[in-house]
Amino acid sequence: MADKVFVDSNVLLRFTFSTLDHHEDCRIHLRRLISQRVELSISGQVIREFCVQASHPNTFVTTEMNPLSGAQLARWVASFHARFRVLEETAAVHQEFQYLLQHYPIGGRQMHDANIVATMLAHSVDALVTLNRVDFLRYQDRIAVVPPQADPA
Repeated sequence: MADKVFVDSNVLLRFTFSTLDHHEDCRIHLRRLISQRVELSISGQVIREFCVQASHPNTFVTTEMNPLSGAQLARWVASFHARFRVLEETAAVHQEFQYLLQHYPIGGRQMHDANIVATMLAHSVDALVTLNRVDFLRYQDRIAVVPPQADPA
């Protein structure tokens, strides 16, 4: 496993809320990485995506939970800053993003994924833990895409 791993918002959301599908896989996987002293990274984009989902009524429609308030979200964001390395969107990220635009078939909402990959590459993070493996396969020549698994068989 890589010594630096980027955590996608879908994994962060499920790691955080036990009522969501795949919670246990995400929890066990991230805890395993932490115990192995892997540096876990996120970005401002991931934090914003988490906030969008955690405050949206459809996220918890099949659970007993209500969407989070602004104050609750602020507490979670503070905890993420304490637990994860938050990668900044720098000029190097913008350069990587432009490269990806020129060399990979990207359109529409795929720009968000491209920005995650650009952020990873600019900060020398080469592994991504995500539930959206298919969305990132186009970049497999640049990054490793790892689904969260409770049992890494």
